[in-house]
Amino acid sequence: MIENKDKKLLEIMADSLEKYLKASGSISNHVFGKLSKYNGLLWSELEDQKKIIEKILSEDNEESKEENEQKENAQLKLYNDMVEYLKKQKCVELQWVKIYSVKLPQQDSKDFEIKYYEHKDPYAAHKNYILFGDTTKNYSIRKEKNDVTGDTEKCFDYILNLREKLGLEQIS
Repeated sequence: MIENKDKKLLEIMADSLEKYLKASGSISNHVFGKLSKYNGLLWSELEDQKKIIEKILSEDNEESKEENEQKENAQLKLYNDMVEYLKKQKCVELQWVKIYSVKLPQQDSKDFEIKYYEHKDPYAAHKNYILFGDTTKNYSIRKEKNDVTGDTEKCFDYILNLREKLGLEQIS
C-alpha cells in the first residue's frame, strides 16, 4: 500500500500532467512549431506517464479496499468466535437478557471477566455486546451489520492475548 504522502504527490503529478496536456493542446501554431523544433512537445510520453500514475493510484485503491475487507472479516471472525466460546460458559438469565461469562484472572486484575450480553428479544439483537474487564474498568464491543464497533483495539487485544488460553482458532 502506498503511503498517504506519496499518494498525494502522485495525484499532484497526474493533475499537473493533465494541465500540461490541456495547455499544450491550446497553444498557437506558431508556438507549437517552435516547441516541435526542439522536441518540446512530447504528448505521447506525457500521456503514457499520466496513465502509469493513474494506474498505480487505481491499483493502490483496490489493494486498500481488499485490505480493509480482510481486516473486517478477521474482526467479525474474532467477534463471532468469542461469542461462540462464551455461549458455552456459565449463563445467568435475567428478565431481558442472558449473560454468559467466564472469569480469567489477570496480573493486574484478579476479578477480570469476559461477558456476553444477549438480549432475549430477537428485535433487540443489535444491542448484544461483549464486555471485558473488572469492577473498576471495562471495555465493550458490539456487532453492527458487518462491522464491529466500540472499544475494538482494547477488546481485540484481550481476545488475541487470551486466544490460546480460551482455545480459539488462530486468525491469520
